Amino acid sequence: MTQDIAQSDTTAAINALLQQVIDYTPIVGPPIPVPHAMRDAFLKYPRHAFVDQFRMIQDDPISAPRTRTDPDALSLIYTNQPLMYVGAKKQTLPASSSEPAFILHLLSALEIEQGHSVLEVGCGTGWLLAIAAHMAGDTARVVGIEIIADLARQARENLDHVGLNRVEVVHADANVVAQSQGAFDRVILTTSTYAFPEFLFDVCRDGGRLVMPLRNRGLSEEAQFLIKDGAEFRSEGSRLCKFVHMTGDTATGNGIV
Repeated sequence: MTQDIAQSDTTAAINALLQQVIDYTPIVGPPIPVPHAMRDAFLKYPRHAFVDQFRMIQDDPISAPRTRTDPDALSLIYTNQPLMYVGAKKQTLPASSSEPAFILHLLSALEIEQGHSVLEVGCGTGWLLAIAAHMAGDTARVVGIEIIADLARQARENLDHVGLNRVEVVHADANVVAQSQGAFDRVILTTSTYAFPEFLFDVCRDGGRLVMPLRNRGLSEEAQFLIKDGAEFRSEGSRLCKFVHMTGDTATGNGIV
């Protein structure tokens, strides 16, 4: 009976958050319809399957991290809030599982269809990759690049656990390795920067779509919706956003989380 109640509570929490995703309207710009394939993926690959230890933004960084087995964990995981990742040494990492309604709004803007190859830079523990992989279909190439070793390891384990071992996770600095991965139909960065990374000109296929969060002067950021048009990118709009900033490893100093 206890297990049945827990499963019922989990299903209700997942469905409630999915409804927030469907109903989401950005502060600036029109809403984007949530594709049925994304709705199916949201239910098939639940967020808690990609969360082990985490902290809320308001948590003390030296407090004990929360885990998905905590009594109140599901009520937090299935709120429309970012979750700060925690590393192997219990430290809060400079990366997060983004606010679900917003990050899936951005993923919807990519218009992923069956057969599209997809690249995510800053893939964290793999939840967005799983959803993108479902939308792109079983034969499509889907790759995530993650510079933080703890997160890349978790992403591989999480994706394998849910049966998506075909999805590739590369632990590396995207500025160094992205071009070696080839060109993709759809590219999303889940980290922001003041400068447009040059590798994007090579990894986004002509006619492909790119979502790229750019920082402006001050605190403002905008997620740019771009289409590759020959040697240039053409804008199709933007959304106000707030992402963790690109960071570097000790070897290169210019990596991406």
